[in-house]
Amino acid sequence: MLIQEGLFPFVNRQNELSEILDNSAPPYYLIAAPSGYGKTRFVKALKEKFEKQDYICGYVSFKEAKTYLDVLQALAKDLFGDTLLIDEDAFVQPLPGKPMAAGIKLELDQNQADSWGYRFQDALRRLGKFELPESETDNGRKAGIALMFDDVDNGSLPLPQVEILLKYFIPSLQRNLAVLKFFTNKGRFRVIVAGRYISTKAEVKRSLTFATMTLKPFTLNVITQAVQNVLPEVNSQEQEQISAHLMYLTGGHPECIKKVLDFYRTDGGGNAEEFIRFKSDEIWNNIVLAEVEEIRAGIPKRLLKTFEYLSIYRVFNVSILNNLLENNKIKYKKGGDVHGLGDELTGTHLYSRKKRIIKDAITRRLILLNVFHNSTPVAFKARSETAFEIYKKLLQDPKVSTGRELWAVECLYQALQMDVFEINTLEKRHQKAQEFMNEVVREVRNLYLSNIQDDEPDLIEDEIGVLLEVLNEDWEFEFVLNYFLRDKLYSDAPYQQLIKLLKG
Repeated sequence: MLIQEGLFPFVNRQNELSEILDNSAPPYYLIAAPSGYGKTRFVKALKEKFEKQDYICGYVSFKEAKTYLDVLQALAKDLFGDTLLIDEDAFVQPLPGKPMAAGIKLELDQNQADSWGYRFQDALRRLGKFELPESETDNGRKAGIALMFDDVDNGSLPLPQVEILLKYFIPSLQRNLAVLKFFTNKGRFRVIVAGRYISTKAEVKRSLTFATMTLKPFTLNVITQAVQNVLPEVNSQEQEQISAHLMYLTGGHPECIKKVLDFYRTDGGGNAEEFIRFKSDEIWNNIVLAEVEEIRAGIPKRLLKTFEYLSIYRVFNVSILNNLLENNKIKYKKGGDVHGLGDELTGTHLYSRKKRIIKDAITRRLILLNVFHNSTPVAFKARSETAFEIYKKLLQDPKVSTGRELWAVECLYQALQMDVFEINTLEKRHQKAQEFMNEVVREVRNLYLSNIQDDEPDLIEDEIGVLLEVLNEDWEFEFVLNYFLRDKLYSDAPYQQLIKLLKG
């Protein structure tokens, strides 16, 4: 029995929904998300929320549109129930009194886009939902209008035509609606444009002034909520084990999680550990790999190998990028400098920059899974060892006085990651746990505190407190630690042991 759409909860997008639905939110939003991240579901949830707030809403998927006329017809049908409020011949004839050059064309131009804005305003006016005076209260009056364009970069309509549609039709409609007193207030005209890599498309970015939102993969807590919803008959301990395995096998990819849960249920359920042991290769080849290939296809080819190499690194800065370039670990275009590479990475909107730190929380885990499945244990470990040494040198450098807690956490993370091929048996996990807790943690703690004298206990306590704060906010590190060093069952015992050791 496959999971019904309603059973798979919409659990980790509430903050994003609230941000866009807020009355003070920008009027134009770009929603970017790779394949399988729940983008369409998110946009439809927005539509449902706007409708509950008494907006008139129009939703169009560009997947099904071959020309701009297909887009406008679909929009008219969704807004008005059919196209009758726009004259039957409106899609093939110029507007009386507002002639278009050579009538309707299969390719949109500015004049036609402007005219279509008037047509839609006229139809909305005749619909009679925006005509009441502001002083009147009437349940029949609508709160506003929200237009949603989905899969804009995944259809047949060329991006230059998309640009004209957004750049001229949307402002024309908004401008024509402004003649109605109702639409002079902020927040009553909203436009959502969604696509896989829509925020990187120049034609879209220059059409309107958009705010951008990027949907991210599921966290472990969200996966656990999903498992509890889908498998209520399973006891809580088994739900926790299934959730941890799902996180590890899918990197938090929403669609993959849903498909693996489908597979688990149709396979008869049972012990999660046994299911993973015997089905992990099948899960990778039949479910996850296809989504990884979709994501890889959306990364600019010139940056793909760099993305794959950098998937080992959760965070980095220009200094780390420069180190990798100088040692030929990654390559960049001839004559390009490290700052240009950093700009290109963040320009994809798959990487984000906060001050001097660059990180990717969108595709990295899935790309890393692909690297793992296509690497030898020796090659993979060598990459992680390189990363460990880079972070270690940052801790050893007396000139690095800020952000040391971040590099300490990344040292610990790389020490775990380098032995990922050796965690498939309980015996090997026990051995790894002993080495990590007895050797690695002690080494990293000493390096982290190396700038402090032994006779300064208060300062040591303060610095450890800062490190613990960073760890407390890093759910991914906690998961990796607990999963890689788990006993028979996944639990937070390894994390609690680490905290105790760090406190000294």
